[in-house]
Amino acid sequence: MVLVTNTVISADPVSLEKELIEIYQRAYVSMPAYAYTERSEIEHYLKWLRRRAGEGFLLARVESQAVGFIAVDDHWKTWYGENVGAVHELVVDPRYQGRGIGRQLLRKGIQFLQDRGVRRIELWVGERNDKAHKFYRSEGFVDAGKWGKWVRMLKELW
Repeated sequence: MVLVTNTVISADPVSLEKELIEIYQRAYVSMPAYAYTERSEIEHYLKWLRRRAGEGFLLARVESQAVGFIAVDDHWKTWYGENVGAVHELVVDPRYQGRGIGRQLLRKGIQFLQDRGVRRIELWVGERNDKAHKFYRSEGFVDAGKWGKWVRMLKELW
């Protein structure tokens, strides 16, 4: 059973942080070009995500095990000066992929953004991350430009 919650409070926050780091590392092991690879960088990034996303940091658990997370932001400003919702990160532990967890996380994240009046969502995905491209396209995102090794994708909500 999968439970997605916006409650990332844990009786042991150090243990939760360790779990999140390990999920992130496992998820990007085959794509290091798109990830932070040093533990200190990952820790800093996860802290930034949790601060930036606030209640938009959603955690997926199978029983009591953290297996994935999404960080969505309802007050993001694009490089073009547009206010949008943003998916900053979506990660599912590879051991739990293929079970609909990522789809559930993304849909909960989109619902979170819709509930806050967001009309457009932006995310960036690695240009060679074909699996992610296919996934996001299946959820209504479209390519909207490229910068270096990153592809910008957008989804209109209204």
